[in-house]
Parts: sequence; structure tokens; C-alpha cells
Amino acid sequence: MADYSLKAAQAAGILGSAFAAGQITSISTMTVHIMLTPPRKPTTIPADLPPGPGVPITHLTHQWLTLYNRGKKTFPPLAGASASAFLYLAWALRETHPDRACGYTAAAAATLCIVPFTILGMHRVNNRLTGHATRDDKAVADGGEAMKLSEAELARREREDAEA
Repeated sequence: MADYSLKAAQAAGILGSAFAAGQITSISTMTVHIMLTPPRKPTTIPADLPPGPGVPITHLTHQWLTLYNRGKKTFPPLAGASASAFLYLAWALRETHPDRACGYTAAAAATLCIVPFTILGMHRVNNRLTGHATRDDKAVADGGEAMKLSEAELARREREDAEA
């Protein structure tokens, strides 16, 4: 019976951490780059069109926020479950196979390392992008989405868009 629980824990730990790693890699290497793809330039568009993404920056930050919020809800529990499976294996094998127990402990730590990186390393960037994506939420909630912006506000937003 114990052998089956070890196999199940191995499968859960390996598959869960591999899925999370694959998804995180996909976001970094594919999704973000696709979002930033400039528009195609058909012959009807002037050649001096500045390079940039094919949609407004505000739309990109909304897409980013949706992606970030989904990841924030999905990846920590998945990493926690995978790390728990690895830690169970480390505990179960601590006396019979201490070398394997050490490896499973390292796997648990590696699986969880994305959380402190996101909190400590990406905190500033994530907060700026979240602020940019949600800057009009209060106006929309109050029914002022078609509000007239002052020249100073438009200039400030242009700077924010360039920085985002």
C-alpha cells in the first residue's frame, strides 16, 4: 500500500511542478511576446508609422492584469500541492533512502521558489502595471467612462503609457 502512495506522490509532484513550470515558461516566452507584436503594415498604412504593439497600451495592461490574476490564483496552490507531494516523499524516504529524501526536499524548494521571486523581484513592476491597468476603474464604476480629460491629464497618461 505504501508503494502506491509513493508512486501517486511522485506523479503528483512531478506532473504538477512540470505543468506549472511549462505554463510560466509559456507566459514568458510566448504570450507576452505575442501581445507585443506590432501590427502588420499593409500598403495602405504610411511607412513612417512608429513601431509598437498593435493595440493601445491600456489594452495590453488589461490583458496583462487578467493573465497575472489568473496566474496568481492558479500557480501558488499548484506549487504548494506539488511541493507537499515532494515533502511527503522526502519524509517517507528519510530513513530508507536519505539521498532521495534530500532530492525531494530540493524539488519542493525549487517548486516554491517562484513565489518569493514574484513577491520580491517583480513587486514593483507588477504594482505599476496593475495601477496602469486599473487607473480608470473608479471612473467607469461611477459612470464617467466618457469623461473629458484635461490637457495635463492627457500628457500625464501619455507619459504613463510610454513607461508601461
